[in-house]
Amino acid sequence: MATPAAGVAQFAYMSNNGAITITGDTDIPVNGGVTIPNTILVGGVSLPVTSIGDYAFQWSTTLTSVTIGTNVTSIGNYSFDNRTNLISLTIPNSVTTIGAGAFTYCPRLTNFAIPDSVTSIGDYAFNSCSGLTSVTLPSGVASIVYLEFDGCSSLTNVSIPDSVTSFGSHAFDSCINLASVTIGGSVTNIGDDSFLYCYSLKNVTIPDGVTSIGYMAFAECTNLTSVTIPSSVVGFGSNVLILCTGLANVYFEGNPPGVVSSDYGSSVFVQDFRATAYYLPGTTGWGTIYDYIPTALWKPLVQNSGANFGVRTNEFGFSVSWAGGRVFVVEGCTNLTNPVWVPLATNTLTSASLYFSDPYWTNYHARFYRVLWP
Repeated sequence: MATPAAGVAQFAYMSNNGAITITGDTDIPVNGGVTIPNTILVGGVSLPVTSIGDYAFQWSTTLTSVTIGTNVTSIGNYSFDNRTNLISLTIPNSVTTIGAGAFTYCPRLTNFAIPDSVTSIGDYAFNSCSGLTSVTLPSGVASIVYLEFDGCSSLTNVSIPDSVTSFGSHAFDSCINLASVTIGGSVTNIGDDSFLYCYSLKNVTIPDGVTSIGYMAFAECTNLTSVTIPSSVVGFGSNVLILCTGLANVYFEGNPPGVVSSDYGSSVFVQDFRATAYYLPGTTGWGTIYDYIPTALWKPLVQNSGANFGVRTNEFGFSVSWAGGRVFVVEGCTNLTNPVWVPLATNTLTSASLYFSDPYWTNYHARFYRVLWP
């Protein structure tokens, strides 16, 4: 049984089975900075401080900085909830668990690293940390949970590690300055409302392996202009891309996903008036319209501008973009009036773009190119 002990320095604690849990104190709130020690002397014995208890610092309204000792493995639920003056946080690589709501409503926290030792993060953990501009997610955490970064309005980019397999709903809801998201290759589902109201989102990478994208997952991402849906996706929740008014290109690598209806209907692209759904040769089930938007064949595209286009030392080249894994052929000819097209190279895209160069272009008075696919 845990036994309350006398307060030490700025906080109270309790001991249990030779270990210490910091409990905070409702009578002596912490002011300024606090360092959670590695050990505390109890009855002449130095005991390790291994956890910070639930709600431990809920009354410490003027807490400005926290340095956590290197024996701590667990940060409890709502332990630093609503610390509006907290500006500095150090989490050691001994910590494995961050509880629900642990740092919710800490608007002055701007950045900190979550060590790779952390394997579990609770719901709401960093909810409404509106000053948070960047965060390094640990490589061992398995899921992004419910409302984890909801309302982190200053967050600009996120990279989800390969250890993550799923998203809870509202994970990045209302991150209004989030511009870029890379989702790790182990994710199988993206939860409802995951990126709802992420108005600044321009780039998102959805990995092959995702099978479902939840209700309103990218709703009202008004700056999103293009998104690629991997062939692994077989189901959409309704309104996945509703009111993405800047959306122009939706590239599908597989057959059209089914849509799960809800009380709000069974459409995906509501009021996405500029959008076109592009599908690959060899896929099936496509008509001239998919969920109220027009469709078109997705062809390999020559990038005829940018740093990779034109003359380089002893060569002429350009990039071709298409779906990864696809094969295309570059052919050349010297006369468009009576063209004789000759294959120059057969290429397999290992990613979404591949650079082609022709070292023999100077041997001809004119040289023309076209791209075909088998």
